[in-house]
Amino acid sequence: MLASDKAIEEKLHPHYRTVSDLEDDPAVPRGSYMAPESMGDAKGGLIGGLTYLGGLSAAGFVAASGGTLIAVASAGIVAGTLGVAICSVLAASLSKEHTKHVKEHLLHSGLLLWVRTWDREHERRAVEILSKHGADDVHLHKVS
Repeated sequence: MLASDKAIEEKLHPHYRTVSDLEDDPAVPRGSYMAPESMGDAKGGLIGGLTYLGGLSAAGFVAASGGTLIAVASAGIVAGTLGVAICSVLAASLSKEHTKHVKEHLLHSGLLLWVRTWDREHERRAVEILSKHGADDVHLHKVS
């Protein structure tokens, strides 16, 4: 059973930092948000690019060595299929790593999110959207 927040802070104070402590610290490492669509684009590029390259290389090698048209096509299809299998495994590991990273943050008191806005209207909209969708401790900061 987890101790109370007060007990944790008393025992671990110099080493224990809450999310609210971290939000104002400019030394906290930051990362960029990756939308699910961008993850899909990355997977598509990985699978498509390497599959095309593998199939084309295999077909070119067979053609250069004097293979028949059927041998060239077969080599391209086999290499392309093998490329899809390998790249699918790589794409799945890409998703797992991203999901693991987000879950680790959620298990350790939540996910700290900064949103960059360009003017007062966008600030207002960002605060409204975050508050509407269950975000806690939504407020504005000036960052130099």
